[in-house]
Amino acid sequence: MRARETRCAHHQTYATWPLFGRSVFVGSFAGNSATTSGQNSDSKQKHISSNRSLVLWWCDLVCAKEQKAEAGTMVISKICCIGAGYVGGPTCSVMALKCPDIQITVVDRSTERIAQWNSDKLPIYEPGLDEVVRQCRNRNLFFSTDIEKAIQEAELIFISVNTPTKTYGNGRGRAADLKYVEGCARMIAEMSQNSKIVVEKSTVPVRAAESIMHILKANHKPGVKYDILSNPEFLAEGTAVEDLLKPDRVLIGGEQTPEGQAAIEKLCWVYEHWIPKKNIITTNTWSSELSKLAANAFLAQRISSINSLSAVCEATGADVSEVARAVGLDSRIGPKFLQASVGFGGSCFQKDILNLVYICEGLNLPEVAAYWQQVIDMNDYQKTRFSQKIIECLFNTVTDKRISILGFAFKKNTGDTRETPAIAVCRTLLDEGAQLNIYDPKVEPEQILADLTHPKVTESPEHVKRAVQIFADPYDAVRGTHALVVCTEWDEFVSLNYERIYASMMKPAYIFDGRKILPHERLQQIGFHVQTIGKRLLQRSHQQQQDPSVRPYPSHQTNGHGPLPANGDGPSAQAYDIASPDAETVPEQQQQQQYRRIAFDAAAGWWQCFLRMDCTGTAAKHPGAAGGAATLGAGGRVEDPASRLEHRRRSTPPPAPPPTPHRFQIGCRIVRTVRTSVQSDAILGGVTSTVESLLGQRPRSRTRSTPGGSVSGDDNITIPPEDRKYYY
Repeated sequence: MRARETRCAHHQTYATWPLFGRSVFVGSFAGNSATTSGQNSDSKQKHISSNRSLVLWWCDLVCAKEQKAEAGTMVISKICCIGAGYVGGPTCSVMALKCPDIQITVVDRSTERIAQWNSDKLPIYEPGLDEVVRQCRNRNLFFSTDIEKAIQEAELIFISVNTPTKTYGNGRGRAADLKYVEGCARMIAEMSQNSKIVVEKSTVPVRAAESIMHILKANHKPGVKYDILSNPEFLAEGTAVEDLLKPDRVLIGGEQTPEGQAAIEKLCWVYEHWIPKKNIITTNTWSSELSKLAANAFLAQRISSINSLSAVCEATGADVSEVARAVGLDSRIGPKFLQASVGFGGSCFQKDILNLVYICEGLNLPEVAAYWQQVIDMNDYQKTRFSQKIIECLFNTVTDKRISILGFAFKKNTGDTRETPAIAVCRTLLDEGAQLNIYDPKVEPEQILADLTHPKVTESPEHVKRAVQIFADPYDAVRGTHALVVCTEWDEFVSLNYERIYASMMKPAYIFDGRKILPHERLQQIGFHVQTIGKRLLQRSHQQQQDPSVRPYPSHQTNGHGPLPANGDGPSAQAYDIASPDAETVPEQQQQQQYRRIAFDAAAGWWQCFLRMDCTGTAAKHPGAAGGAATLGAGGRVEDPASRLEHRRRSTPPPAPPPTPHRFQIGCRIVRTVRTSVQSDAILGGVTSTVESLLGQRPRSRTRSTPGGSVSGDDNITIPPEDRKYYY
């Protein structure tokens, strides 16, 4: 056999052999390779081939380690990360897993947080993070409060502290608060005894690295040099470990100088332990900082875009999921981040967009600032719209009603509640007097109460504590409640026993799916009244499911306006639900069924009149055609074509009237009064607060304007005198 060509001393020792079985090293893998006289030639050849593969594998492994060792000037042996939060903890844990030859220390001033990282219950929840930490902790991954020691020993320092939106002073509500970043820079300058590579890991405004460099240079020590790099994280909470193990890209920005490029190469060497070099992108510092803001702005923009279309879908009858699928199949757009919901949350999207808006305003780019501000405004609108839908469907009042909130985290697979839409929904319901039962599988009860009693959320924290109950079991949370609201897309919510939930809830039982994850048709078959985002659902009562003979809508045309709209939303459907309790049809209940049908007819007429804005219920006189040719009718009367058409219409028998037509007229007149009052206020520049306030007022005029003149409301014979008191 031909001897293997050697590349190193190990290959010379173990990988050159004229007869494969004579090497002691080979024998350590496969035992004595000498074959007995009874073995055939094929068996011997397979044995030699197997041993050769093992030796080649071992030699390649040795060479790979030697190649790393040869790059002695590129080796980073110790890393310090300041900040043990959602960025620093997972990032350094995965880095320690993939770089076992590097010692990584995560430091934080919070003794409690560091104690949690050193315990079995980590301070944050991420799928797979527990296992990674267990493998590396106290081996080459350490969590400590000794910041000074970690900084002095480290060659590379990550800054991974929080950069919240300012709540005071100049730029309040938009600009990023960099006080923690500045504090880290001052600590590094004070404690460092040798040169350091300082890496921005936190999301910071453009040119923040320049501020860090000014602080470090102002506190310069002899023989100490600093290189500033930008290395933004692109993690998605809930998939952070997977994102770190298999990132789409790693972005590193630095100064375009020899020293800056050398620092970039050192950080690249760390990531190249597990990430292909082609996925590591290097830029200048400012491009790296802006890329992070731009990425989050684009993702949030997609969510707000599909949420804006969800409102259009609800108004037109389209399904936003079908629209999103059709749009996402376009290769130029793609399907990701096109899931309509109650709104986006988290620590990054809103904060980064507001920061971008503030930067644009500071650069005198008001049009650009207004464009990105609209992304935030649309998100706020979506949360408000969803909250108002809950109140409207619960008969416009939730006072003293108990409502269950399923999910409080801003997304599944995380315990983070920063900017979660659940806070906005809960705040609205609490302000309306509701009692809340809250369940989330990963958010701590203390965190929920802290969020809901924050001064930005309520001025009465004691009231919130009395009105909110937190449960550890979803079935306990929904027992005895009027409605169930899904605010987080936890997988376990899909597999709950909703028959059991329905049996334990108040009737009628409502479900508001703010994440579009539940089986809506099945829930309706159980008996729930279901509302979701971006889709109108046909509401059917539980009795209709049990007894097909009970018609969901009247077969005749109510008030001459046609049947109820297909979606079944609005006051008419609610009135029918009130009048149709869930019970099986029995002979002695036939009279009650008739009453329910009459109530439904009246409500349907009200709703149809509201949609059509045609509330008289009588045929208005058709105006004569201007300039039309007059003809001589019977008896010598002069008739025009319009009159003859009207005569033909009157000769046609009218459709059968509904059971109680005058009831429809009462509803019609109420709608007309409300509409007239709203229009008048709009013309006069006034503001009408609520429809309820209008219903309590007398009409501005008892006459209605028609093409043929004014008709007095008192003279309208379609309203019996005994019923006019309900209107006048």
